[in-house]
Order: sequence, then structure tokens, then C-alpha cells
Amino acid sequence: MTLRHAANGAPARLFFLPPAHWLLILGAAAVAAAVTADAYARDSAWIGVGVALAVAVAMHTVLVSRVIPWFPGLAVLVALLQWVLAPWAAYHMPPLTPAFAMVVPPTRYFAYAVPCAVALAIGVYAPLWRLGRGVAARRVVDAPADFRVTCDAMIAVGLIARLVATQEIPWSMTYALALLSDLAWVGAFGLLLRRSRGWGWRLAIVFLVRAALASSDAMFHDLLLWAAAAMVLAAFAQRLRPVTVSVIAAAGIVLLGAVNEVKSSYRGMLVADPGRSVADRTAALGQAFVAQIAHPTQPFTGTAWVRTVTRANQGWIIAHVLTWVPVREPYAEGETLVTALGSALQPRVVDPHKYVAGGRTYFERFTGLPLSRVTSMNLSVAGEMYANFGAEGGVVGVLLIGLVVGWLVRGLTSLARRSLLWWAWAPYLLLYAMQAENGIGEEVNQIVKALITTCVVIAVVPAWRTLRWWPLRHAQLRPVRS
Repeated sequence: MTLRHAANGAPARLFFLPPAHWLLILGAAAVAAAVTADAYARDSAWIGVGVALAVAVAMHTVLVSRVIPWFPGLAVLVALLQWVLAPWAAYHMPPLTPAFAMVVPPTRYFAYAVPCAVALAIGVYAPLWRLGRGVAARRVVDAPADFRVTCDAMIAVGLIARLVATQEIPWSMTYALALLSDLAWVGAFGLLLRRSRGWGWRLAIVFLVRAALASSDAMFHDLLLWAAAAMVLAAFAQRLRPVTVSVIAAAGIVLLGAVNEVKSSYRGMLVADPGRSVADRTAALGQAFVAQIAHPTQPFTGTAWVRTVTRANQGWIIAHVLTWVPVREPYAEGETLVTALGSALQPRVVDPHKYVAGGRTYFERFTGLPLSRVTSMNLSVAGEMYANFGAEGGVVGVLLIGLVVGWLVRGLTSLARRSLLWWAWAPYLLLYAMQAENGIGEEVNQIVKALITTCVVIAVVPAWRTLRWWPLRHAQLRPVRS
């Protein structure tokens, strides 16, 4: 693998890594696919491609973590887990609830799901090809003197907004409050990147308050993604070694298993006693989690392992789409994409009946399965693209969605060369792009609304003026004392 040297005489890189590292990555990926061949030979040869890609993306994400916050790798890994790896395990561990079973042969399923995962990876990575040939942004973080106070204010306002969102409020206000509440993470991440004094406990407060408020319905998926994003940024800001990042990632998998196992018993407790206060729920959740973490391997054995796989598996929904469309429901031929774009660009106050997130609009239509009033479940980008265009068109559609996300990351990477504080906004813009189970409507809506909010805050709030890319006369900056 030979690349030209950069203009400064340093060896050129491939996605921010020297070619020698890529030899290690590709070698490990090939070995992983070969070693596991006996396990997937009877299912589908496509699984080998998925295993190799998962190893390559995981290793690259870890090795590059000191150079750049690699959110593209996080997004692709989530898709590989939910579309490929967990479904592979599910074929050999039937779920406790028959509705979650893989209803198509593995050869048919993986012949669609794995190309979709590969297409997503290509789409997300391709726009970064040229940027990734050089060294990433400088480490100096310029910020005005009031930056720290502004971040503290964002944390406070965001947490208050989250608390208000837990009350009974008009439906039209819920999403606006969600966007406002997530600014707490941006404030905490800004302090982390600036390495200001006290960034750790501020980030911990945001996490703990959000966990306490999420205890009302035991929905922790967004919280786990925010935690993963925080880890990516911390590895970059603190320049953690790849070994350290690997150890933390392994610990994160153990914690994820514990969370998944605790959710079952905790939700049963909420059903039995729904009137508990936030303090009581939080205490009960904490006690259950501490008790569970004392047995770290338990979620990965027996029926607990089956539950863990079932929760991670998004493939059962895609499999139902493969059987239902076009036999019982014709291809949508782009209808859901048009709806997604229209809903993202039009406020709900203008059209109260526009697309509603949560899967209720499309789930039953394209899977044939009923969805209860309290359940939020969607088709995923891969499932929705198949529902629109079939197998070949679905793969192309996933590629295009990946390119949209990749160009957004490219823009953030270019802007971060002027100021690393742009990375504080990256999870805010990309959170739904890292959720492989979301539909296109949720993903497009989040990106558009979050992008608008980001531009407004940068334009209006003086402490974020260093991120303005338009010509303005800035006041002279003074470094923040950390």
C-alpha cells in the first residue's frame, strides 16, 4: 500500500492512519473472517464479509481515536451490530417471544443486510477520503473568556428543559424541548474539549440527571449513545492510548449487558408500582444495576444472553419487511423519503398531521405486525429502503443516506480544523445517524432541526463566536483559564 507524501514531507495517511496500521487492520479482519468461517458457513458467506468489516471498523476507530473523534466508525459499528452480528446470533438462539424470530432463511437475509452495511460504510467514509490523507486539526482550542460560563448555562438550561419535557405538555412542544435539552451535552462536551477545570463532574451530572429522568420508562438507548459519544470525545481530548480505549470499550460492553438485563426486572417493577417518585425509581434502578454488575458475565449466558441478543437485533424487523413487501404491500417507490423531507422542512405548527416519529406510520404497513400504543419501533434505514425500492434499490438507498451523513461529517471535520469546539456539536447533529434502528424520517428530521439550532446558537451566543465561518469582526479572544 503506497501513498504519496504530504506537502510537509510527512507520509500521507489513509483515513488519518499510516499505511502500516492499515496492513494490521486488514490482516486482522481477514483472520477474523477465516477463523469464524466454520460458524457461518452453513448460514451465508456474506456473514464473513460482515465480520471482517466489523473488525476493520472497530480497530480503525480505536487506533484513530487520539487523532480525530471518529463518529463515522461508531455509526457503522452500531449498524453492523443491529443488522448483521446480532441477527446472526439470533438465528442460533431463538428469542423467547416468537414475534422477534428471524422469519426468512439466513441466505436471503444476509444477502441483503450485509451489502446494506457495506454500502453504509462506503457512503459514510467516502467523503472523508481526501481529508483523511493528512494530519487532523491542531490541538489549540481558542475560546472567549465567557465560554466556561456559557457552557455551564447550557448545561443548566438543558437539564431544566429535560425536566419540563417529562411533564404533560402539548405534543407540538416535545421535540423543541428535546433539542433544547440536548444542549446540555454540547455544553459539557465543550468544556471537555477545552479541558476546563471540572469538566468531568459536569459531564457526570448531565449523565446522572438524564439517567434519573429516563428511569420513568426505562428507555436508555439515547443515553447509551450519548455515553459512547462522550467516550469518543474523551479519548480524543485526553489522547488516550488505543489499549486504554480498548479496555474502556470492553468495560462498556459489560455495562451494556448489565443495563439490558436490568431493564426487564425494572420494567416489571414499574408496571407493578407505577406511582413511584423519581427519587424512588432512581434508587431502585441504581440498586438493581449494582446487584447486576456484581455478576458481569451473567447477561452473556443462558436465557439472559438470548434477551441481550434479542434487544440488539434489528434484523427481525428487516426480515418481516422482506416477507411482507411486495407480497402483501407494494413497494412505496420513494413515498417515505418524500414524506421525510417534507416533514423535516415544515414545522408541526404548520402541519399538525405530519409524520410522527416512533414507527407508527410505517411499521404495521410494511411488516404486517401490529404495534401497541405505547411501543416505539421503526423499520431502520435498511428496512425502509427495501420497503421503497426492493433489494438492489434498497442497497443503493442506504449508500445515499450514508453519503449524506459522510458529507456532514466532512463539513464538521473541515470546520474543526479552525476550531476543535466544532466536535462538541458533532453528537448533537449525528445522534440519530448513529441509531441504526431509526427510520429515515427521524434521521432527516433530527439532522435538519439540529443543524438549524446549531447555526442559531453559534450566531446568537457570543461565547460560540469563534465557530462562525461567515465574515464578522470578532472581539479579541482571551484564553480561558482551565
